[in-house]
Amino acid sequence: MITMKHQYLLFDLDGTLSDPKAGISRCLNYALAAFDFATHPPAMLTQFIGPPLDQTFGQLAGTAEPAVINTLVAKYR
Repeated sequence: MITMKHQYLLFDLDGTLSDPKAGISRCLNYALAAFDFATHPPAMLTQFIGPPLDQTFGQLAGTAEPAVINTLVAKYR
């Protein structure tokens, strides 16, 4: 029998244990399409994996309007 001495286990899913590119790309495009913004090929979206979502959607949607960005982030999530 294996006993654990720790209460929690944390996994860093940044590409070491899994490849998040497909899921993140789909979610970004899903949010963009929901509000009639242009979608992008997954290969183009890999540069946006890691930075904060508000910065990402500001760039992808070409806006600095907080209400628009917050709506896109909420749809993504």
